[in-house]
Amino acid sequence: MGRSFSDAPAMTRRSSISQLHVGSRGFEYLRSESRAGVGYNGQLHEQGSGWQFLGNGFRAYSPSLMRFHRPDSMSPFGEGGINPYAYCQGDPVNFSDPGGHFVVPVAASLGIASVAMFGLAADRWSAGDEKKAELFATIAGTLGAFALAAVGMRMYWKKYSPLKMGALRIHRGRSKDVVNVHGSPNRSRVGDLALDGTQMADLLKSKGLGDKPIRFQACSSADGPSPQAQVLANAFGQPVTGYRGRVRVDTFTNKPFGDFKAVVFQPQTDAERARTAIRNTELNRRSQRLPRQHVFRLRHA
Repeated sequence: MGRSFSDAPAMTRRSSISQLHVGSRGFEYLRSESRAGVGYNGQLHEQGSGWQFLGNGFRAYSPSLMRFHRPDSMSPFGEGGINPYAYCQGDPVNFSDPGGHFVVPVAASLGIASVAMFGLAADRWSAGDEKKAELFATIAGTLGAFALAAVGMRMYWKKYSPLKMGALRIHRGRSKDVVNVHGSPNRSRVGDLALDGTQMADLLKSKGLGDKPIRFQACSSADGPSPQAQVLANAFGQPVTGYRGRVRVDTFTNKPFGDFKAVVFQPQTDAERARTAIRNTELNRRSQRLPRQHVFRLRHA
C-alpha cells in the first residue's frame, strides 16, 4: 500500500502548534522535537520510539516499519491471518487492530462507539445533567457520521479499485455491456481458472449478458487466429469489441487506455463459429500443456 502523506497541524503538550506528516499507518514524524501522543487510528504512541502497544501491551506495532515486532499467536491458521506480522491485513484505512490479534472494520468500531455515546447521553439526561447529555449526544452524532462516511468510502473503493487478478467486473449499460477481466491470447483469468472463449461465454450468459453488444476489456482479447472476443461474438450473436495488446482501464471512467488496438468482431457463419470455437479451445489447452518455464505470464489489464 502506498504511503500517501498529508500535513496536519496538531497541538502538543506544550500547547504549541506543530506540523505532522500523517500516513494511513500512523504519524510518521514531526517537524519539531516533540512527538504526537495519539496516532492515525487513535492509538497512543510510545514517547521515545513512537511504537503502539496494542491490546494493552500484547504486541508492539511500529508505524515506521508498518508491521508488528513479534508474530501473532493466532496466525497463520486462526483469525490473525496468514502473515503473523501484518498490520490490518495491509488495509489500515478500512480496518483497525486495537487488540494486536485481528482486524476490526473501522465503520463497525465507529458505529459501536456511536451507540455507546448515545447510551451515555440518555443516562446523563435521565440524571438531569443536561450539559453532559448534550455533549455525549454531539459526540455520538459525529461518530455516526464518520461511520457512514467509512461505509461509503469502502463501497466506493470496492467499485472503483483496480481489478485484482482473477476478478471479473461487469458494468451493465443501456446500449452495451462492459466486461473487465485479465487475459492473454485464448484465455481469460477468472479466479484460478484460465477459461477459453466458450467457457467465458457460458459464464457471462449465466450472469445475464448477451442481449446487447459487449466491450470485452481484457489484454489480448483480439489476439491470435481464434481470439476470445470472436468466440464471444459468435456465442451471443452480438458485436464484441476486443483488444490487441495490453489494455488498461481507467477505474473512474471505465474507459480503456494504453498501447492497444480495439477490434470489433461480428458474429460468423455457423461453420466458421464451430471452427473458431474448436481452435480457441485447443490453443487454450495447448498453452496449459507447455513446460512450466514457457507458460504465459498473465499481464495486468
